[in-house]
Order: sequence, then structure tokens, then C-alpha cells
Amino acid sequence: MSNEPTFERLEIERQGRRMKRARMSAGLSRGQTTKMTGLTKAQIVCLEDGLYPGDPRVIARLCAVYGVQIDWISRARLPFKTDQDAFAALRSGKITEDQFLCWIGIDRNCGDIARE
Repeated sequence: MSNEPTFERLEIERQGRRMKRARMSAGLSRGQTTKMTGLTKAQIVCLEDGLYPGDPRVIARLCAVYGVQIDWISRARLPFKTDQDAFAALRSGKITEDQFLCWIGIDRNCGDIARE
């Protein structure tokens, strides 16, 4: 039995990093987000830390508050199975460096990918 994380586990963690980045880019604290969404601080922390996948309705609510597209959080626009696939697309010029950094959860500017 392998101790390596599964693709699903890694994607939940990436989704959490994207949610945290979206909140911070919107200039909101976790406390402000709880007031705007009705979620508890613990729920936001668990989502951002990638401890469990978010319910689609919760993710939609957060995206509306943060001003980001749901498909950016869920990663529908860049359908890579692994970071290596995304890196190969970067090296071949199919995606930009910013798109790659957004994919792996470390970005400088998600610009046209994240913002509506």
C-alpha cells in the first residue's frame, strides 16, 4: 500500500490553495468571509487547508463573494491530470507561466483565468 497522495487528494489541496488565494486577493479576512457567507471560520480553514472537498453550493457562494469563476476554483479550464502534464504544456508553449503557476497553486497573477 502506497503512502503517496492520490490525484483526488492533491486536487482537493490545490482547490483549497486557490480558495485561500482568491479570498486574500479579494482583500478579505476569514472573519469577514464568515460574515458574508454564513460559513464558520472552521469550515473556511478546512476548505482552504484542503482537508475535505467543498460542497459545490459552498464553493459557488465563496466564488461569488471573492469575484472568481467557479471553473477556476474547480480547475475546469486547465484539465491536466498531473503537475508534470501542466509543466509539459508550459514548456511547449501551450500555456503561459501565469497559467502554470495558477494550476499548481502558486501564482503571481491569475488575471484572465481567475477573474470574471
